[in-house]
Amino acid sequence: SADTSPALSPNMKLKALMGGLSLNELDGFEEELEEELETEIDELLQKGEIKPTGVKEESDSKQAESKEDEIEKNVVKPRIKGVMSRMNLAVEQIDLLSLTQKMRNTEYNPKRYPGLILRSRQPRSVSSIFASGKVTLQTRTTGEAKQAARKVAKLVQKITGNDSVRCSDFEITNILGSGSVPFRVRLENLASEHHKYASYEPDLFPGSIII
Repeated sequence: SADTSPALSPNMKLKALMGGLSLNELDGFEEELEEELETEIDELLQKGEIKPTGVKEESDSKQAESKEDEIEKNVVKPRIKGVMSRMNLAVEQIDLLSLTQKMRNTEYNPKRYPGLILRSRQPRSVSSIFASGKVTLQTRTTGEAKQAARKVAKLVQKITGNDSVRCSDFEITNILGSGSVPFRVRLENLASEHHKYASYEPDLFPGSIII
């Protein structure tokens, strides 16, 4: 025979289930409950009271990316302009006049500068060789500084015929770099508040020197 029992509301169904009705008596209620739940969810979505799954995560991700971009803009990115280094050729005396006569791309004028100036293209460098065996080098990177030091030592060893000549006590002495910040800097305040590390004398130099 057909079931003529009246339809129950969700609240009545819940009460009936809590009251101990059999599962057979609750057949068909599950589908009805699912439909009503979907309807309520659609209404809440339309009102904007809840958001679809994944929207919040996407919004948080965009906010995180925005913060990262802002931090990236404020980070100072220095660019290396030049590297100063020095070494010792491990000999007590070098005849610079004889050396400059046998080497290319050199300048030697002891009245103006006590060292022999050697220019090289590979790697690009400028070296100053002194009679004491000390050498200072100017290059673009630290890697090129090491290459230039070894090249100078081999070149002097080959020309002088002195096997004792070698690259000794090599060290980086100074790195020149540049960078910018997205705001103005009050150099007077900087030097005043951090006088242990910063100095500013505009009559001598337009920038603040920080050590």
